[in-house]
Amino acid sequence: MAFNDTNESKSSFKKLNAKAHTDNNKGLPNEARASGPLLLASEIIAQTINSTPATAVSDGTVEAVIAELSLDVTSNNHAWIAKFPVGYTGFFGAGAAGDDISTHTFAVPRRINDTDTVIPGDTGGYRPVLYDNGVKVPETAAQDWFWDPVSSVVTSEGDLALGSTGTIEIYVYIGSKLDAAILGPASSTDNAIARFDLATGKLIQNSGVTISDTDNIVLPASATVDGRDVSVDGTKLDGIEAGADVTDSVNVNAVISAKFRRHSFIWYIESPAITDDFPARYIHDAATITSVVYVTGAGTADFNIEKRSKLTPDVAGTNIWTLDKTANTTGAESTTFDSASVAAQSWLMMDISAVTGAGPLWVAVVLTTDL
Repeated sequence: MAFNDTNESKSSFKKLNAKAHTDNNKGLPNEARASGPLLLASEIIAQTINSTPATAVSDGTVEAVIAELSLDVTSNNHAWIAKFPVGYTGFFGAGAAGDDISTHTFAVPRRINDTDTVIPGDTGGYRPVLYDNGVKVPETAAQDWFWDPVSSVVTSEGDLALGSTGTIEIYVYIGSKLDAAILGPASSTDNAIARFDLATGKLIQNSGVTISDTDNIVLPASATVDGRDVSVDGTKLDGIEAGADVTDSVNVNAVISAKFRRHSFIWYIESPAITDDFPARYIHDAATITSVVYVTGAGTADFNIEKRSKLTPDVAGTNIWTLDKTANTTGAESTTFDSASVAAQSWLMMDISAVTGAGPLWVAVVLTTDL
């Protein structure tokens, strides 16, 4: 069918009301097929525009532009295209100067704040303000002009006669469009770290890891970092003294002595009759020494343990323990002695003064030092 005023107006009316136009004789309720304007993701605003221009400018969603109007020569002198002005260096770059604004973005619709635009200052609203050679042209003027924010066109059925001197003050949208927006779930955990969902770069999802307002990172129970349970590791780290110095014996020896520096020195003698000195044992630091003596076989052993200077280990020193030990013919006997403190870096020597009895006799002395 040929287009005429009737089907053009009915088609437009029905489409705006989400219905297809199939017949001039069908009213809106009788149209069964759905339809509507087609919007591309690149045409849909993805950020909220604040109703106060100054705030929106600060948010980075809008930019004030004094656009230059260029006559559309195909409009029979009824339309002017808004272009970025000469010298423009704003959001779209200097290369956009002279470009049709609609090829980059669209103007902010006046319905967000229907008061006059005030540039500079950003103290007004989003209603476009038209100027002819610097003189404001009210919307109530005889020319009866109209501004289309999407196509960035000023239209007037009267003789607006702007020539090449027309300008219009507007705000243009510089925020994200839907095609560049990152979409998230309907709700999320406060302070949670967002994670990408799939590999599109457009979808995010919630997570159990949060960062507090004081920058404290909180992990869920049993969460791991590179396979390690940080809650377990953290418990271990909590046991380390703050500012601990590995060269500080006061801080370190308390741990090392109990875990790594416990030594057992053993003398073992098998003889029926020996009177001799047996090898020394070197004690690096001051220590308390526990001695356990075992004598087995048939006989008696008389011996003592001396403390000797590290500088003269061959010179007899001070007896620490003296013992006359009789062996048990049925098994080992043992006696434990707790010594007084031994000077740092001392040598210990076991001196067997006499061994009697039919033998054989075995003497074992275990010295345990906890440094």
